[in-house]
Amino acid sequence: MHQRTPRWTGAFAAVFLAVAAACDTPSGPFVGGPNTRSVAEVLVTPEGQTVQAGATLQFQARAVLSDGDTTTAPVTWSATGGSINAAGLFTAGQTVGAFRVVARAQNGVADTVTVNVAVPSTNPTLVAVVVSPATATVPAGGTAQFTAVGRLSNGADQPLTVTWTASGGAVSATGLYTAGPVAGTFQVFATSPGGLVGSATVTVTGPGGVP
Repeated sequence: MHQRTPRWTGAFAAVFLAVAAACDTPSGPFVGGPNTRSVAEVLVTPEGQTVQAGATLQFQARAVLSDGDTTTAPVTWSATGGSINAAGLFTAGQTVGAFRVVARAQNGVADTVTVNVAVPSTNPTLVAVVVSPATATVPAGGTAQFTAVGRLSNGADQPLTVTWTASGGAVSATGLYTAGPVAGTFQVFATSPGGLVGSATVTVTGPGGVP
């Protein structure tokens, strides 16, 4: 005897399969689906920076989602020169030039910026202020002329405009020191515009040459 399948069995199965499929649908901010968001654009900063060979530069990546929100998103970093780690820290190589840094999201959306690698500066820099003479002895009320030059990183000296001060007595804008009436040992200072200070020692003697 043939047994008929109840009509509701097929309808129930269809509903069950639909619910099961819905439960199996992945969710999250970066997957597809009617209620999910995907990465629409990746924005990398900074752009157009210049670093010296061997130096480092930190890059950041932000994701613009399909609903307009901006957030962080996992990206894969790459560079056409030098190297860059998984956190976006770029290390310049020894080759000079312009290179591209790329951040690519999991769905393939990417952004590219340029970083310029330059040769480290070889221009000499000011490393010290040298005052001459290094020591002087003058009587109370007497004078002594001091001069100052800039000592460069390559060992050469160059003229330098300085500001003169003294711990005792007085010194003019041209480095002419005038001893006060008090005997003792004092310092004459020459300060560069960048804040480097050179000094000399001046001994002021009283009657009979006693400091």
